[in-house]
Amino acid sequence: MTATETGARRTLPGGSTALVGEVPELRPGRAQWILDRLSHSVVWIAGLLSVIFLLAPMVIIVIASFNRAPALDVPPRQWTLSAYANISPALYEAFVLSLQLAAMAAALSVALAVPASFWVARTRG
Repeated sequence: MTATETGARRTLPGGSTALVGEVPELRPGRAQWILDRLSHSVVWIAGLLSVIFLLAPMVIIVIASFNRAPALDVPPRQWTLSAYANISPALYEAFVLSLQLAAMAAALSVALAVPASFWVARTRG
């Protein structure tokens, strides 16, 4: 009979025991903790850089829209609202239509999502 068949146990580093021949459960040590924290930080940094990459052009356009000069000048030397005062009627109508569609989409999504969330909470709870 072998030690495994008789149930012989051995003491592992850290004080735990295991059957002879059994592979002990690996516990994450300091190196694993450092890798976990590092990967978590890398994901957060990548996400933050992605958001900055997506939002930076929009911020620059909004800032440039207050410029008195016809060419792109960031930061503007003279601030003005003249670009917004001289909006063409077609552009204004398109803007109003976009706002109306956004309001209808928001209202429809709330009207569908609230009852759906109650249904999910009641059927799974």
